[in-house]
Amino acid sequence: MATLATHIHRRGGTYHLRCRVPLDLVDKTGRTEIRRSLRTSSPAEAKRRGSVLFTRLSKVFSEIRVLANPKDELIAVLMDTVSLEASVAEQEARNRETERTLNGLRKAVEDIRACEEQSLKLRLAASELKALDIQAQRVADIAKLKSLTDQAEHLKSLVSRAGASVQKREIPTVLQYLESAYEQKKRLQDDGRRHMKHYIRTFARIVGDKSLADYTATDVVSWVRTLEKIKKSFGKSPRDAIITVEELLKDSEGKPTLGVTTLEKHITHVKDFFQSANKDIRWGPMDEVVSIFEDVELSDFVPGVEKRKTWSIDHLNKLFASPIWSGTGSRKEDLSKRYIPGPDIFRDAYWWLPVVALWTGARLEEIAQLRKEDLVFDANGIACININDDGPRRLKTENSRRLVPIHSNLRRLGFLDLFEQADQECQIFTELSPTGRLKKLGDTYSGHFTNYRRRCGIYEPLMDFHSLRRTFITTLRNKAKIDVMTVAALVGHDDDLPALERFRQTDDYTDYDAADLAEAVEALDYEALGLDIMCLKGR
Repeated sequence: MATLATHIHRRGGTYHLRCRVPLDLVDKTGRTEIRRSLRTSSPAEAKRRGSVLFTRLSKVFSEIRVLANPKDELIAVLMDTVSLEASVAEQEARNRETERTLNGLRKAVEDIRACEEQSLKLRLAASELKALDIQAQRVADIAKLKSLTDQAEHLKSLVSRAGASVQKREIPTVLQYLESAYEQKKRLQDDGRRHMKHYIRTFARIVGDKSLADYTATDVVSWVRTLEKIKKSFGKSPRDAIITVEELLKDSEGKPTLGVTTLEKHITHVKDFFQSANKDIRWGPMDEVVSIFEDVELSDFVPGVEKRKTWSIDHLNKLFASPIWSGTGSRKEDLSKRYIPGPDIFRDAYWWLPVVALWTGARLEEIAQLRKEDLVFDANGIACININDDGPRRLKTENSRRLVPIHSNLRRLGFLDLFEQADQECQIFTELSPTGRLKKLGDTYSGHFTNYRRRCGIYEPLMDFHSLRRTFITTLRNKAKIDVMTVAALVGHDDDLPALERFRQTDDYTDYDAADLAEAVEALDYEALGLDIMCLKGR
């Protein structure tokens, strides 16, 4: 504790300086002593200030002595100097206190940053652990498969020792089955047989003559997209049957292409062909075999195709001002009656699905099947949804696998909370169940959404849920001026991008950083175009 000088006294919790005026100056100054508040309750600070002021007073007394007839004004000035010194000393003390406060704040900011860095590391570690868990599951599946394979080999050896043989069943290719069984089974007349063989051989010609069990939805989409570019007169010249597909496409440039009716005949006949083959050979469940032909939509440029519309800002404002977002009178479990106006807002799948589609461009089933583990963070902490076909999930094509950064509006609306609240390895939209022939999570919702728009008076032909995806794409391209390859990376190389085809080869050599994709997504500004987002932020 500081030892105080005798001229420093404490009064009412505050220290004061009390200094006697020298006897020879009493008459000149008209004072016997001088008192000044040191304006501090700290003994150490009082000692420092008192020392400064006492020294200054001594100098003032010396200056007064040399004056022959000091006037009151001059003495007042000299005495005010002492007060000024006190103010300066007090300001210095405040400055030191401020500096200590600033240092404390700097330390607090450093601690917060360290906590944020640690939090990010923990999130990344959690993501890595999840990836390791998935990898471990795959390893376990592989081990299980190997065990089953070993058992099969053991059974084959037992059968072999017993004098029998095991024949591996081979699935024929498209052309093998066409020539060996299908043509005889159909028993078509000459003209019908000729057309049927033309459709199926064209399929094998475009995507390759493979085992029937090896074809995927990606093959089907590739086949349809190629057909869309082939000239309308295809098949009328003998040369068409002998040239390569590349030569056929080159020969088709600038000429009228196949119309919607012809393309639908191609798709129908090839789909029937696969159904018939699977009935005979049974290489897989019929639903899975047929599913590769589902949801293949023709491009807008195909003659006769009715183009799907985008959602205008006016229609979006009407949608988000309707009962699901403004208040419904239905019970929470009455999903098909949300069109009834009322006081309640249920932020479940029926609230979120259109909102997420508008700001991610994802397909209905891609959003409906999101699970807790599909929220991931990149190395910079950018939140993304991982659209994949792991486990029970399904995708339209192989190109649909992708990461989509989450728009800041979705984050502000609480989209990330859905993942936090979901149970481990469970859907974030638990009210959705697989329905329909293909057991899709969005199947029932799709029908409800159509009926909802009709009931609310906002239904318009060719403007449906998938149109929200088209709105996302069109707005990025036309309003935000995002290049087609970046848009393709965000939406999964969609067929709604007719200009994409010529970029595919370059795209194979392009890596997309999450930060770049996030910048593109954030360029999406519906509010600037007139969207009233307050109805989403409301209650």
